[in-house]
Amino acid sequence: MHNNSIYCVKPDNAVDKEAGLFQRTDYNFAEEAAALGAEVQATSSGFSNVIPFINSPEQLSRIPRLSQSEKIKNTLARVKELSKEKPFMANAIAPYSLLSMVASAKLHAWLVRYPNETQSALRFLAEELAWYISELFTAGAKVVSLSDPHAQRNIIGDSRFREFCAESQMALLKQILKINAKGVLHLCPYCFMPLEEYGLIGIKEKKTANETYERSLLTAADNTDETVLIGRQCPHTKKADFIYYLSVC
Repeated sequence: MHNNSIYCVKPDNAVDKEAGLFQRTDYNFAEEAAALGAEVQATSSGFSNVIPFINSPEQLSRIPRLSQSEKIKNTLARVKELSKEKPFMANAIAPYSLLSMVASAKLHAWLVRYPNETQSALRFLAEELAWYISELFTAGAKVVSLSDPHAQRNIIGDSRFREFCAESQMALLKQILKINAKGVLHLCPYCFMPLEEYGLIGIKEKKTANETYERSLLTAADNTDETVLIGRQCPHTKKADFIYYLSVC
């Protein structure tokens, strides 16, 4: 179950959705799962409940393609229209979280018993998500906020986090950089900072020009001809002294 209203920035330094520089649409962390064919149930609590459709390890090799989803085509068409009105910030999730939502709760056991099948599924999702995120940029999104909420190192342990979460995150980032669409890919600090610890991504700190964090992100997006990685802070931050550019090592 996923809450679509909680940011990792403190409330007193969070951008007001209506007054912010970017236009955003509501995101429940389940859009990609629904695009793959999962049933998504809205609840009175404001959470979304995703019904998994992968119930055996044999099904890991039969995941549908995001690139063939009508829901994804509709999302891209909507982004194209909305981005004409105001700078647009889109959202996406990383491979492990997407697989966690569409697969049975037995996924944690499959990491141990069927590691090759699970890795293959994650690589497939990394390719599909890289295509989708790049298409979001092409459709007009200035920033794509990327998160991986199910990649919880304290739950699955460091070794499995490295093998399945970090590896699939890096596969996704490398694929996106290879496609190299124009825009800012903003990495959630809670989900992606372990990559720094592992020496997989580098950081370059730059002082902001006494402007809002959103303005810094938009400036970065407008002044690049490639995909730029930025992170270490919540993309909904109102004010920040620094902006952190990231690079794949």
